[in-house]
This record gives sequence, C-alpha cells and structure tokens, in this order.
Amino acid sequence: YHTYRPSEAEVLRMKAWKYIRFGLMIALCVLLNLGGKVLAVRYELPLWLDSFGTVMCAYAAGPVIGAIVGVTSNMIYNMFEPMAWIYALTSIALAFVVGVAAKRQALKTLFGTMTASAWAAAIAIVISLPLNILFTGGSTGNLWGDGVIAYLRDHGWPIMLCDAIGQFYIELQGCHLGCVGEIDWHGDNLSAHSAHVLYTKFVDILSLHIGEAQHA
Repeated sequence: YHTYRPSEAEVLRMKAWKYIRFGLMIALCVLLNLGGKVLAVRYELPLWLDSFGTVMCAYAAGPVIGAIVGVTSNMIYNMFEPMAWIYALTSIALAFVVGVAAKRQALKTLFGTMTASAWAAAIAIVISLPLNILFTGGSTGNLWGDGVIAYLRDHGWPIMLCDAIGQFYIELQGCHLGCVGEIDWHGDNLSAHSAHVLYTKFVDILSLHIGEAQHA
C-alpha cells in the first residue's frame, strides 16, 4: 500500500482554506452580534442580543477568539452609539467565562450551562455597573432595565442597588439565552430536552414581543 502524501501546493491550499473559513466564522459572528444589537434596540427587547457571536466563537474557538469578536463588535457599533466601546471589557469577560466553561465541558448539561451563564451575568454586572454609573448616570441603556431601576428608586431603594438590579435584569436573560444556545441539543437525556424547551419558550416570547411591537 502506498501512503498518499499531499503535495506542497495542496497543503498550502488546505491551510489557506482553513484560514479563510476561520476568518468567515469571525466575520459572521461579528455580524450576528451587530444584528442582535440592532434588533434589541429596534424592538425595545428586555435584553441585549449582542453577545451571540461572542458566545459562539468562545465556545468553538476559545476565549481569546471570542474576546476578539466581542471587542470588534463593540468598536464597530461605537460608530452608531457613542461610548459603546467601553463595554468591550464586558465582552472580554463573557468570552472568558464561556470559553473556560466550554473547555471544562460544562455546557454539555443544563445545570452547567445555567451556572456558567449566571457567572457570566454576575461578572458582566461587576464590570458594567461602574461604567454605567460613571458614563450614563446608572442607566443601562435598555428600556426594560431602566424601567426596573426607576420603579425601585420610586419605592425608596438604595440607588446603587437599584442600578445593580436593573443591570442584572437584562444581563441574566441575555447570558442564559446565549449559553443555552450552545448546549448539546442532540443528547438523549433530560438536560438536553429541558434546554430545548427553555430555549424554544424564550424564542417564542421574544417573537411575541416583536410581533406586538410591530403592531403597536
């Protein structure tokens, strides 16, 4: 038997195609982040959808690539929304949490996925809250998050706690949805089925909200 060995030209073509596919994946994930952000702003959704691409890349290629996608998305969106670049720190933290969780196989179970998303939300709050207070007076920039803050402030809650809860409200939902999207859907177990039901219900709620916004 003769062992087939590709020629040098074939090896170069395969490497070039590998880099092209890698670049396309990064570009598509950046577009996914930007599209999600535009969708959330356009329909005033109760969460940001600007981290799906970051989560996907962090899951598939590790935290560094995920962070690159997140930071790139923030920089591009900064052209349309001033100060968006400062939240690149949040994107880096999210990519790190998801990348580490994926490496430890945590996203293969519903419990591990929920735990990772809760950690991601908590870290996002720790980073985003001081930025909100410093640059936007505590506002989340999201109608629903700011509504939670206004409601709690009207009832005499401490301002810092109000701002933290408002940020938590939008961060937790976004992190849950993004991380659940990466779970092993094909596993023949209760976790996969539960994750599928959770993800489907969440998407149904978002679709209903968008439909109501279109007819408002």
